[in-house]
Amino acid sequence: MVAPALELTVSVEVAPTGGDEVHVHVGGQGFWVARMARTLGARVRLCTVLGGEAGTVVAGLIRTAGIELEAVQCDATTVASLHDNRSDERKTVARTSPVPLGRHEVDELFGIAIAAGVDADMVLLTGSSEPSQIPSDFYRRLASDLRTNGARVGADLSGDALTSALKGGIDFLKVADGELGEAGFASGEDENAIRAGLRRVADAGAENILVSRGNDAALAVVDDHELQLRFPRLEPIEPRGAGDSIFAGISAMRAAGKPWHTCLAIGIAAGSLNVTRRGLGSGRREDIKSIAERVELVELD
Repeated sequence: MVAPALELTVSVEVAPTGGDEVHVHVGGQGFWVARMARTLGARVRLCTVLGGEAGTVVAGLIRTAGIELEAVQCDATTVASLHDNRSDERKTVARTSPVPLGRHEVDELFGIAIAAGVDADMVLLTGSSEPSQIPSDFYRRLASDLRTNGARVGADLSGDALTSALKGGIDFLKVADGELGEAGFASGEDENAIRAGLRRVADAGAENILVSRGNDAALAVVDDHELQLRFPRLEPIEPRGAGDSIFAGISAMRAAGKPWHTCLAIGIAAGSLNVTRRGLGSGRREDIKSIAERVELVELD
């Protein structure tokens, strides 16, 4: 798992007694994906960059979650944020600014990712909320070198990072419908436009693809079969992170050697259930498996 940008999040919540509760968590796409993959039984090694007091805390929390850590130490502190969730509106009280990684830090991250990836069943590439933190060409080089040396690569990226990784080649890509359009692969978000976009992404370098579409059925191309994935409708408490759970679920099952229909059902179930929880990238394995039995895969003409 390659996660160039993590974050320390401190949240103030209303306690059951009416007082205040303070929660300290790791934030960022890479950790949410790693946590869900770990929940589903995968052994996860997280390659990232950490620095300062916030980085020290993040490192401890990652290890406590049962995730192996390979971290490059940097001079800049890991991003930290403070949120007030005691009302209906989530308020950001303070947040430190992310700093672009230096050349040596990028090189070190590349090195530990290659070293860990060549022995992994699958390497997952995740991005940053601040694209300027890491050069987009990092993803092309990493995907290409990993696949040249026999590794399977999964990616959940957007923007320049997505188009760059495609040039290196991707075994499995998870992308949201809006991100597909922003990258120029789809002319809209209706089903026909997305299906045409799937073929363009396949031509650009992704062998298997899933496009998440919010509350609408997901669309996928796996082993050259086009599929529509229908799932139970659940009222969302926190819609953020559903796509990360989908990506983690599919990738964890694929790394374990499961057939595509099992991988897709587990991934969609993980994402569906995650929206009912306040913890991103969280859930119980037995609950996810139960929901997966109600995911319907329909082959399209």
